[in-house]
Amino acid sequence: MSKNGWLLLCLLGACAGSDPAVVLATVPGGGGLEQDLAAFDFSEEDAWSLQQSNSAHGGELSQWLELSADAPAQAYAPPHRSPHRLALLKEPVVGDFRLEFDAMSTGRSYGHRDLCVFFAWTDPARFHYLHMAPSPDERAHNLFLVDNAARRSLAPVFAKGLAWPDDTWIHLVIERRGNQVVVLADGVEVLSSDQVVLGSGRVGVGSFDDSGRFANMTLQEL
Repeated sequence: MSKNGWLLLCLLGACAGSDPAVVLATVPGGGGLEQDLAAFDFSEEDAWSLQQSNSAHGGELSQWLELSADAPAQAYAPPHRSPHRLALLKEPVVGDFRLEFDAMSTGRSYGHRDLCVFFAWTDPARFHYLHMAPSPDERAHNLFLVDNAARRSLAPVFAKGLAWPDDTWIHLVIERRGNQVVVLADGVEVLSSDQVVLGSGRVGVGSFDDSGRFANMTLQEL
């Protein structure tokens, strides 16, 4: 089977793990799940790479998963209006979970500048995602559902979004328990909803159509 054929099968759910008890451990010696590109399926594979800093400053992150701003050679075309830039963990398949990672948006500054977290993903036409952006409205900074139709927001429009400062890492913690999901950014709640409707599925990160960096990623089944 060709590489592209295998990627298509993965995006259709053929690579989903079968044991929900499996939890991926943090890579020893620092860093996290993002250090193994083979652990992911990418909707736009050539847009993603593993990057490393040459800086000698001990406080800086040394390695991260990079989502490039460059146009991919083969753009992903989802079956319904939904994010284009996904990095989905092949396993585990989880219901309740805690996802933790450091993130940096490298996109241009505008109201819908975003990074996303995907969960309950079963195929390209059915999943939830959290869209984190500076200016909330019906299309930004919300819990969204893709269920064999174009994405729709599930929570009321929030009063405040998540500003993405340039060249700055933000520590994100996402917890999903039943129909509730909460997002903490540097320890502050920035998004929450009790409108989760889908069950177990795969988890991932990415963006609707922007660029960013992801590091120190851990995933725990709750």
